[in-house]
Amino acid sequence: MATRARGGRDSGMGGIFINYRRGPCTGVVQEVRERLARHFGDDQVFLDTSSLVPGRRYPDEVRRRVADCEVLLVVVHPGWADVRDETGRRRLDLEGDWVRLEIELALGVGKTVIPLLVDGAGPPRREELPEGMGELASRQAQYLPGRRRYEALEELVGVLEAHVARTWQPVGADGRRRWRPGRWLGGVTAAAAVLLMGAVPLLLGGEGAGRAQEEPPFAFFALGWSQLLMCAPLVAVAVLWGVLRRSVHSWERELHAVTHERYAGLTFQAAAALVLAAVFAVLSTADHGPGTSLIFLGLVLVGVFRAAVYSLRARRGDEDQWARWPQALPDPASPLVLRRAVVRLEKRMREWSRPLPREQREKAEWVLQDIGEALRRLRRETRRPRLEWLRQDRPWLFSLYVLWVALNTALATAAMLTLFTAGLGSWRACLLPPTAALLAVAVALGTVDVGYRLQYWQRRALLAELARGRSRLAARVAELSSPARTRPTEPAHRTEPRREPA
Repeated sequence: MATRARGGRDSGMGGIFINYRRGPCTGVVQEVRERLARHFGDDQVFLDTSSLVPGRRYPDEVRRRVADCEVLLVVVHPGWADVRDETGRRRLDLEGDWVRLEIELALGVGKTVIPLLVDGAGPPRREELPEGMGELASRQAQYLPGRRRYEALEELVGVLEAHVARTWQPVGADGRRRWRPGRWLGGVTAAAAVLLMGAVPLLLGGEGAGRAQEEPPFAFFALGWSQLLMCAPLVAVAVLWGVLRRSVHSWERELHAVTHERYAGLTFQAAAALVLAAVFAVLSTADHGPGTSLIFLGLVLVGVFRAAVYSLRARRGDEDQWARWPQALPDPASPLVLRRAVVRLEKRMREWSRPLPREQREKAEWVLQDIGEALRRLRRETRRPRLEWLRQDRPWLFSLYVLWVALNTALATAAMLTLFTAGLGSWRACLLPPTAALLAVAVALGTVDVGYRLQYWQRRALLAELARGRSRLAARVAELSSPARTRPTEPAHRTEPRREPA
């Protein structure tokens, strides 16, 4: 006869199979079943008299469930080995006895078999067991006395936790995927570039032709400032790559490791200083009229309100990530999300003690596996060529630089047309548009190349950092999962605060 509780991520795997003989211990079996149901889940408890679907073959169902279980509990009551049938034959000697068949099947496939001694029964002796059940006498027994039954059941649950997990399912990743523009962006960019190449020379090409002999045309000044501004991102990215990359990576690592609430507390002074500076700017513009002051004040209020909403959402997200654990990582996962996943698991493991219940072990192993999958995806993304990286991760930047190159070429063409209109054109002036275009393309490609190298280095550093953290946590899980020197006296403590510790 059988009672079963199943646990683990897959509800169709594992669990507890209680082997018992109907008769004097049926009430105890029901009590054990109810306690296991409360802890491992009522829907995971199998009782032959109430859970078997009518019409199914009882032998096939029992064999399948014994082969599927993780722990087989053998309920041994006083006189268990000597129970006889109506003809006087000992039940354990009958080949068709289901108690014997279930035990032999579990021992034969290497299941964990625990004798559960109830009402003062002693452990079964090898000489009183059939040959196929002799191994049962060598298994360490668990006592369930009539007195202190509650404490004994709690100890039983604590022992079983090392082998069986309650049913659990990871929370799916946020279904909102990062929005990326499609092919329409390329079409719009190409159309806008053609429009710039035609409209700018048409509008500026003949303007100021009479003054061209006295001063350079406006297109020259616009082209110079545009080229200069185009060099600014290159210089900034080059500084980040050559000088500040390790410092920025270290700052990111420290900021990603704290909760948003903690981060907001650390940066409150800086945020308050910015707000005060904005208010001072509003007051300083009072001479320009009330309209300007009201506009500045409105912008400050909108910024403060938006920051407050973002802070509340981020705080709620942190609490949700901590309470509904584990949650799958999104695809793609940002460095912030990956670092926070590692930090959350590390914080949880600080409160765990040995021996680690199987549920916690399974969840920790699932999180480590999920982090490993995210790292493999990140490693594949890191190997992408420059154009693919720019098109997938920076489509707007790609479009901006295409338009910027087109604008510089158009301004150079307008300046050339102005010179020819003023009668100052020469073959050197014809070199101005292609030279400006080549210079703009060179600056754009240089910026993209340095930016690609910077992100490549950052991702490689992140991969190495998280791989070390993942290995360290895996070793800690293995250490906590090793058998304890003493048996647990109660179930593992699971009441965690909803809010993540800072």
